[in-house]
Amino acid sequence: PFRPELRPCPTFAAMPLLKRPASAKAAAAAPTKAPRISELQRRVADVLEGLEADVTEAHALPMLRAMLPAACETPKESRHRFQTGIIAMVTTMLRSTEARLEQEIENAASEIEALDATRAAQEAAVAQAAAQVEDRTKIVQERKTSLASVARAFRGAKQAIADTQAEQTWKTNLLEAYADKRDKLVSAEATFFRPLLDGVDDEVAAKSLVDELIAAVQGVGFFDASLMAALGTAACKAPSTRRPFETMVLTQFQEDLAKRIAEHSAAVQDGDRMTAAAAEAVADAERRFVAAREDQLRAADAFKAAAADERDAEAAVAEARKTLRGIETSLRRLAVDHATLEFRLARFRAGPLAALIGLDQAAAAEAAGTVATEVAAAGA
Repeated sequence: PFRPELRPCPTFAAMPLLKRPASAKAAAAAPTKAPRISELQRRVADVLEGLEADVTEAHALPMLRAMLPAACETPKESRHRFQTGIIAMVTTMLRSTEARLEQEIENAASEIEALDATRAAQEAAVAQAAAQVEDRTKIVQERKTSLASVARAFRGAKQAIADTQAEQTWKTNLLEAYADKRDKLVSAEATFFRPLLDGVDDEVAAKSLVDELIAAVQGVGFFDASLMAALGTAACKAPSTRRPFETMVLTQFQEDLAKRIAEHSAAVQDGDRMTAAAAEAVADAERRFVAAREDQLRAADAFKAAAADERDAEAAVAEARKTLRGIETSLRRLAVDHATLEFRLARFRAGPLAALIGLDQAAAAEAAGTVATEVAAAGA
């Protein structure tokens, strides 16, 4: 059966198909193209950038920013005097900036040159200070060697005193020993032998004197043993009863005793001379010791002074090197500043200054393009 709702609707059939509108989100996400700027506008922007770098005329920037675009867009022959004045003011400001950068570069170069000369002088000062350190070090080594030599001499002088004093003591003891033996022999002769030689009536007393005589001379001088044995019998007899042999024994003992006394007396005399020489040797050693001690003190003072001079020289060379490092640091900083200024000047000349020079050509070209566009539109 026929269904009326299925018949085509003339109204909808005649309607054109419409595209679905894009969502607001998609429209917002679509990138917007940056407006295209002309060559003239680019140059004006470069000039304004150069003006902003000149802080000396910062108060005029708002006025120049407002008036410069219109003055630049007007061809040179069509500008009124205010526009021409604006262009002249901008030209003066940019040239002033260029001159200032040139002067800063020149000043930086002068500072580098002066500081480079200062560095050369400081390098010479460092070399001189280092040479002084070497000289002072040599002097210290010489003084050190001299001090060591003097110290050895001092120790030798000190040992010489000990040696001479020991020799003096030995000679003195030897002299005293010889004198003591001599005195004992002389005393034995006078106390014991002389009475026995003259004769002692009491046999007991005579034997006692003989015993004391033998004890006194034993260990003091060398006497023949057989003579000493015969002495006891011969000495105890009276002179009138002595036989020739006994008289000979007493005579021989008396001669030997006198000989021993003479030997010890000679030794004592030699000992006196030896002890006097030993005392003089001790005195001479003491004088040498005092002189060596004074030499050592002087050498020590000289070494200390040389070491102090060396420390002062080392401190001076350290300070000179520190100053040189400061100069070199300043030179590097000035070199960086000089290079930065040269870069800024080159960029300034290639940017704002070049843009200013080309403003008139850009304005004329833009005006010619505008006229051509208008003519083309009128012809269409």
